[in-house]
Amino acid sequence: MSKPSLHSTQRHWRCARLLLALPVLLTACQTPAPRTLDRTTPEAVAAPSDEVLRAEYASLARHGGQTYVIDAARSRLLIYAYRGGAAARLGHNHVLRATQIDGFVHVPASAAVAGARFDLSVPLQRLLIDEPELRATTGEAFAGERSAADIAGTQHNMLGPDNLDAARFPDVRVHSTAVSGDWPALVADIGITLHGVSRAMTVPLLVHRDGSELRVTGTLALRQSDFGITPYSALLGLLAVQDAVTIRFELIAREQR
Repeated sequence: MSKPSLHSTQRHWRCARLLLALPVLLTACQTPAPRTLDRTTPEAVAAPSDEVLRAEYASLARHGGQTYVIDAARSRLLIYAYRGGAAARLGHNHVLRATQIDGFVHVPASAAVAGARFDLSVPLQRLLIDEPELRATTGEAFAGERSAADIAGTQHNMLGPDNLDAARFPDVRVHSTAVSGDWPALVADIGITLHGVSRAMTVPLLVHRDGSELRVTGTLALRQSDFGITPYSALLGLLAVQDAVTIRFELIAREQR
């Protein structure tokens, strides 16, 4: 028998390495990511506490206009995270839903858009990940039910110290700095504080007023790296989460009496 050529031997070794890597790729979403020891995170940026916000909006209400409180039970905020890397087809897209949204909206007595203001906060630990119904209704590459172990692993990776670090930075806060446009199509300049970093962004909004309620809808895209967050990756980037995420929301606010 002839000896295998060097080229053939190298090809066989490459195939063997790929076969050995496949089980790791398939379980990477459920296995907690290794801790990066030399990783540094920015210091937390001070944000108004809920008590301070309540006092500020109570003061605004006393000076006229309408003050609204976010109705979390009727509101909806979804976050879409996308699979990436050379082996992206072996990973998963993710849908996250906020189960708690706290916040206030104020519209001045004149109903002038320029005088409107809002503040929101979303606790990261209250996010639910990859609910079967949401994955199914999103459809296409988001569809497909995941096991409880997979979901728990994804939650660990996303909320853990090497990603969102929810224990250290427990919520996302949004504060409007200016509102322009005209009812119902508005444009809001906002400051977002996430992972201890604040960034200025602009988001278009549709705001419908119906008696004692407001209904606010919009979409926002952001990059994790802009907030000092390193998107999850495994196997030298073969399996990863893309930097960009999409946030879609429909917020219902009821007038505070």
